Amino acid sequence: MRAKKSSTTNMVAPDLPFHSPPSLQGLERRRYAEWAHPGRNSEYSAAIEVEGTRHFFPLQTDQYDQAVARRAELLDTLRRRGWNGLRRSASREITVAIFWLLNPVACTYTTLFTLPVTGRKTSPGSPTNGRHRVRVGLVEAEREIAAAVAHWIGEHPGFETAGVADSWSALDVDLCDVVLANRALPEIAGDERLRATRQRHPKTAIFPLGIYPDSDSIFHSVSGVSRGYCFRRRIPTALFEPLGRWERPRHFTPSTAMSCIHGYFQKLFDPSPEAESSVERLNLTPRENEILQCLSRGLKDKEIASALQLSVWTVHGHVKSVFEKLHVHSRTEAVVKYLQK
Repeated sequence: MRAKKSSTTNMVAPDLPFHSPPSLQGLERRRYAEWAHPGRNSEYSAAIEVEGTRHFFPLQTDQYDQAVARRAELLDTLRRRGWNGLRRSASREITVAIFWLLNPVACTYTTLFTLPVTGRKTSPGSPTNGRHRVRVGLVEAEREIAAAVAHWIGEHPGFETAGVADSWSALDVDLCDVVLANRALPEIAGDERLRATRQRHPKTAIFPLGIYPDSDSIFHSVSGVSRGYCFRRRIPTALFEPLGRWERPRHFTPSTAMSCIHGYFQKLFDPSPEAESSVERLNLTPRENEILQCLSRGLKDKEIASALQLSVWTVHGHVKSVFEKLHVHSRTEAVVKYLQK
C-alpha cells in the first residue's frame, strides 16, 4: 500500500500546552488518550495519513523535540516497510464501537491503542471452565486490534475473553455467551445476515463490532437508518454497560441481554426523575467526576494527580468529598456506584 508523501522540517519550538493548535508538524495531544493509557493525557501523538485516512500513533513523550524525532522514525518505517509493517510494529489509536441495536442505531464506543503482536499468531482461544463471568468471543482479522480489544474485555467486571479468532469459522460461537464480530464480516454484514446468523446460534448474543481511526467515522459508516441514532462514548472498562452487571452469568441469555440493552438506552432518554442515577443526583462537580473516572481505572492518588495536573493533597480532598457524597467508605464502593450510574 502506497502512502502519501509526508515531509518534516527541523523546527525548534517550546513545549506546547495541552490545548495546542492541531497538526503542528503532524503532532497532536489527543483528548481521550488517557483513557487507554492512564496518566498520558499530555503526551503527543503523531498524525500520519495513509491513502486519505488519518491515523494517530501515541509517541509516549510530552517533549516536543522527542516527539518530532519519533514521528520521523514512524515515517521512515512507513517508507521502508509499508502500512502493514508500520501497524504491526507501532501502537496506534483506534475507536472501537459495539453496535447493540441497528435500527435505531445504538452503540457505545471508546478510544483504545492497538497492541503490536509481531511474531505471534492470533489464537482461537478456549473458554475457561468457570462460570463466574460472561464469556465473550471476538472475531477480528487484524491481530493488533484483536489483542487490544481482548485485553480490555478482560478488564470489564464480570466478563472474560473466551476466544479470539481471525475468521468466523475459527471461533466456536456456541461456546460463547457473547460474540463481538467485525461488522464487515459476510456472516453479519447487514440486518438480514445478522438476523440469520443469530438464528443459527440461538444461545449466543452476537453483536457487530466497528473499528475506526476516529469517532467521527462511526456516523459516516452508518446509512439507511430510519429510526435515529445514539452513540455514547464510554471509558474502556464501561464499554459493556448496556449488558448490565451479572452476579450469576449462567442465567445470561440473548433475550435477557437484549432486555438489558433496550432498558439501558431507553433510560438515557427518560426525562422522569426516577431515571436519574444516584450518582447524578448527588451533584458531583466536573472535577469529582474526573476523579471517579480515574478511580474506575485503578489509578493511585499520585497517578491521578499527574493525569489531572493537580497536587496529591488536592486529589485527597476530592476523593474525600466523593466518598461523602456517595456515602461510601472505600474506592471499590465508589467505583461500583459510579459504574452503575
